[in-house]
Amino acid sequence: SGRTEYVRELMRFIAVDSYGRSLRNRTFAEDRGRETKLATIARYKFTLAFENSIDHDYVTEKFFDPLIAGSVPVYLGAPNISDFAPGERCYIDVADFAGPRELADELLRLAAAEHAYQELLVWKTQPFRERFQQLVDLNRTHVLCRLCAALHS
Repeated sequence: SGRTEYVRELMRFIAVDSYGRSLRNRTFAEDRGRETKLATIARYKFTLAFENSIDHDYVTEKFFDPLIAGSVPVYLGAPNISDFAPGERCYIDVADFAGPRELADELLRLAAAEHAYQELLVWKTQPFRERFQQLVDLNRTHVLCRLCAALHS
């Protein structure tokens, strides 16, 4: 996906706290796994949600964790990410920008303009988009049960 190079370039224009293995410049005082990850994400207005591969329908927890924690995902990955979004304007798609400098400018603008930033959180007060609700409903049935039903039919 070129995510490491993209983040490295983005860091030239905006401060990025990186807790991962790549480009690490921050560490956890205590790491309790997912609990620590979500608590850390919740402290930030934006979270880089860069997939390691860019492919149709390839969407991982990197996109959903910031939404759960209350941060806005800045997403690099599946070209059809809007199919997986719970609401309108709930994420920032890296593909909408010419490059890291333009993305950094937009993030800085949104961070400074509270009203504009809050518009990215409005989705939380509205019903889920129909496509997302279908995904939620589908996942109410355990994946192995769905597999068995598919094999049976």
